[in-house]
Amino acid sequence: MLYLLIGINRVKEFFSKMGQPQEKGQTLIEYALILALIVIVVIVAINLLAPKISGTYNKITNKLP
Repeated sequence: MLYLLIGINRVKEFFSKMGQPQEKGQTLIEYALILALIVIVVIVAINLLAPKISGTYNKITNKLP
């Protein structure tokens, strides 16, 4: 819950500063693009590995008494 409140405060701070000229705007966009790329890679990796992981868990649970 604490992390959610911290995140909400950061989003509020970000949008409150949008009207002000910032020199760090380009860096912020670059970080956002890098973060988006990482998220896409993680989603693709999870989708590719999900059947293998599920199969492994099924094998383990089938061998348990």
